[in-house]
Amino acid sequence: MPTVAGTATLIDRVLRGLAAPVAAARAAGVMNRSYVYGFDERHEDWTEAINQTWSAVKKAYPDLRTVSTLNWHTMPLSMRSLDVWVDGYWNYPCWCEAAWGGSCASSTPNTTHKQSVDAWRADGREYFQYWCLSPGDGRHFLNSFVEWPALKTRLIFWNAARLDVRGMLYW
Repeated sequence: MPTVAGTATLIDRVLRGLAAPVAAARAAGVMNRSYVYGFDERHEDWTEAINQTWSAVKKAYPDLRTVSTLNWHTMPLSMRSLDVWVDGYWNYPCWCEAAWGGSCASSTPNTTHKQSVDAWRADGREYFQYWCLSPGDGRHFLNSFVEWPALKTRLIFWNAARLDVRGMLYW
């Protein structure tokens, strides 16, 4: 977790780095499709630094969406500065059951997580999912590796559609 001074330095760097791209996006009329991404897979002890940084971004650029990949079991609604919560698809309850039509030993339903996602969406914010290098040997995980069965790639998107996930991030 960054120190207070480290967070201030980070905020200054982020705001200076966004000035030209935001001006270009505004000039091109594409701010409605623009976002800033950061804090990839940080733990909950980064909550304050994330919120302070995104709050500064929202103050400087209120029309710029903020996006973070945070694999947290619950997302505090008090994090008003985050517009899009990106979550690993494997964190969502019962993804494996949805994908395979049965139960998987690696999938433990987490109703608290689902409730947090539902509350996040009900608050008008966006929930995306992502996939990356999967944990384990891949038997129970989806990915787009060419050496894996093509069905595992297709199931990523079918499962996202079933869960009404509106955006996917591929890492």
